[in-house]
Amino acid sequence: MGRTPKDPVITAHRQGSQIMKAARHRNGCALVIGIVCLGFFAGQAAPAAVGIINVLDHGAVGDGTTLNTVAFQKVVAACAKQNGGTILVPAGVYRTGPIQLQSNVTLQLEAGAVLRGSEEIADYRVDGRRSRPLLWAEDATNVTICGRGTIDGRGRTFMNLDETRTVTRDFEPRFTRQGEDFMSPKFGTADGPVTYRARPSRLIAFYNCRHLLMRDVLVTDAPCWTINFADCEYVDVDGVKVFNNPVVPNSDGIHVETCRNVHIANCELVCGDDAICVTSVNSRRPGFCENVTVTNCTLASRSAGVRVGYGMNTIRNCVFENLVIRDSNRGLGLFVRQQGSIENVLFNNIIIQTRLHTGHWWGKGEPIHLSVLPDRKTTATLGRIRNVAFTNILAESESGVVIWAQEPGRIEDVTLDRVRLHVRKSPLGESYGGNIDLRPAFDPRWAIFRNDLAGLFCHGANGLTLHQIDLRWDDDLPAYYTHGLWCEETSRLVVDGFRGRQPGSGKGRAAIALDSVRGVIVRNSQAAEGTTTFLRHRGVTEAGLFGNNDVTKAATAIAPLPSPFASSAGSSSPSAAYSP
Repeated sequence: MGRTPKDPVITAHRQGSQIMKAARHRNGCALVIGIVCLGFFAGQAAPAAVGIINVLDHGAVGDGTTLNTVAFQKVVAACAKQNGGTILVPAGVYRTGPIQLQSNVTLQLEAGAVLRGSEEIADYRVDGRRSRPLLWAEDATNVTICGRGTIDGRGRTFMNLDETRTVTRDFEPRFTRQGEDFMSPKFGTADGPVTYRARPSRLIAFYNCRHLLMRDVLVTDAPCWTINFADCEYVDVDGVKVFNNPVVPNSDGIHVETCRNVHIANCELVCGDDAICVTSVNSRRPGFCENVTVTNCTLASRSAGVRVGYGMNTIRNCVFENLVIRDSNRGLGLFVRQQGSIENVLFNNIIIQTRLHTGHWWGKGEPIHLSVLPDRKTTATLGRIRNVAFTNILAESESGVVIWAQEPGRIEDVTLDRVRLHVRKSPLGESYGGNIDLRPAFDPRWAIFRNDLAGLFCHGANGLTLHQIDLRWDDDLPAYYTHGLWCEETSRLVVDGFRGRQPGSGKGRAAIALDSVRGVIVRNSQAAEGTTTFLRHRGVTEAGLFGNNDVTKAATAIAPLPSPFASSAGSSSPSAAYSP
């Protein structure tokens, strides 16, 4: 945590000044446009405005071939010398290497302006040593990138687009349902990922910066991570579009690492990895990743639409709402693999469409995934996932929800409320399905492993509330789908307002399956048409109420008998519905 200021009055005054500077900076783009428009309507060229520097005046050439790295750095230096201002990039294609932005600088890309990364990896090395992002800043304050222009990373030039990655080291095929055939190219390679040569590591990055704004720009074809905020504060991303080639591995959209007070809104992202990632995986310092909001975004990903987790630092107090996630490998994913926990996170009003993908991508079509297990050999105590709620979710997927705590109790107090899930039949169901993917995992037995699936499968949670879950199935699903809701080694479970049935009609399946569950209530629920057994139990202790459930459409209400529940008052059932 930061040091305590010696004089809180002086500190507050300085912070207030910084906030005012940031507010003025956020209006920089509108100011530039207004000045240009005034000149246009007056019938003459706009005069040079104080604080605005045109890159053409410092030798930049927008012909698509000239390397403009030096010219852009001269512009940044000139802007910094006058204590900040706006760098105006008019229409044209500007090929360049890394550009380091400074405090109080706005980079304004006009419509038709394209900032295009060099196709030569050597052009990204600063002082002949370290590769740097195309646009980056470090220890800076009040930095803006805005406008209707484009930032083009030319990621395709670093890829072998006709070569699919087949070498894998993060799981062992022998533990999968398909064995050595798992991820075989014979099942298709259309989804990638492709292999790559030496490439830049990030397209846009900010390290230890404050008061940052990205607005309206189009960012395309990143060779690796697209936008990275690491150890930053007061970050706003609004109206940004990221269009990457989805077969390019690691082309994540927006990575937020141990940042505070971050707001992402009105964005559209298509990525070859996680679309939005809130994490501490590469953070340089301890602290919290906290106070993050993401709203009104459309996301598509070869991995997770939204990924939360990984790293040493705790992530807390985050809200994700009004999202559409489409054509993704996972919808929403929360992952603890080291000491950092995830707590106080809300997901609201989200539409999810996921499917199985060919190739070496993490995830197996889950609409929602939570997992806690170690990714390395360590004596440190793992973090937890706790106080997480999913509300108003509409999902169509080619797999079910997965909640997995390797050590029971490491996931606690999770709520799914008003969730409608339709599990679809997948053309890759036999070649990729019937497995749980928990990568990264230190023990290869738990990386990708054969396991029957359910509409919702929970292992090891302490405090799970399922309220108004509506579960539906396609016909003729693979036999590895066994139950509707399936909880094992779980405690403090509440099922309230569930409607659904088991997939298919095979022996031993149930709408609700409970295995080694301690403390459970099932109420206000309804067996859907075609239910064989509504609730099947084994090793249930401290069972509470089974009440006000409509099981008239179930062949069997509870099996085996006797029921472990203290009461079944108010439940309606057909004759002989209770069966051993």
